[in-house]
Amino acid sequence: MSDSNLPVVCRGCGRTVTMSQINFDDDSKQYVCNACYNAKKKINSKPQGTEETKTNNALIKPKINYQCPDCKYKFSKPKDKPPKDCPYCGNKKVEIIDDSASRLLDESDEWG
Repeated sequence: MSDSNLPVVCRGCGRTVTMSQINFDDDSKQYVCNACYNAKKKINSKPQGTEETKTNNALIKPKINYQCPDCKYKFSKPKDKPPKDCPYCGNKKVEIIDDSASRLLDESDEWG
């Protein structure tokens, strides 16, 4: 068996591929298959300035927190897809909330 046909496990996806299908990923400092290597190159080639963040090779769009003023239902939606109505009660008006700030205010009310 030649060296290029040796079976190797990809550190990215766990598949067994031949040695000829392996590349070294400088970011993770691991050997990965061509599919993982090319997929990561596509993700890293996104133009700078996009608000999407990379987590486990998946893109996650930033979300905005909302609350219905009628039923107080809290939910979040992607920034580029604002809600048309409350998913719980159907109210047409929803408010943007900053969950971390409202949580701090609630806790400060409890203190004093």
